[in-house]
Amino acid sequence: MSATSPNPTNPITYMHTTPRHVRKQKSSPLSPQAQFYKAFGRPMAKVFLLAVFTYQVAYYFWVRLEQDEIRAEMRGTQNPPLPTHFSPYVQIHPP
Repeated sequence: MSATSPNPTNPITYMHTTPRHVRKQKSSPLSPQAQFYKAFGRPMAKVFLLAVFTYQVAYYFWVRLEQDEIRAEMRGTQNPPLPTHFSPYVQIHPP
């Protein structure tokens, strides 16, 4: 057994080995596109997922309001339409 290979039976050599993710690997340099996505891939994914989540929440509440409006129309309890011109002097009276 060499000192660099992990050996769980020998705690001294096992504790002093370098983890695989820390070891330097000899590979070709990354392209600029790969470097960009390696640096910004996770943040872009987080922003995308947050945007999808926000859209889904907004869509859920919009559909819920639409269903409430449809149910109110079926029962005949729809509110009267609001005037198109809002003024502090215009009073809205129920019919």
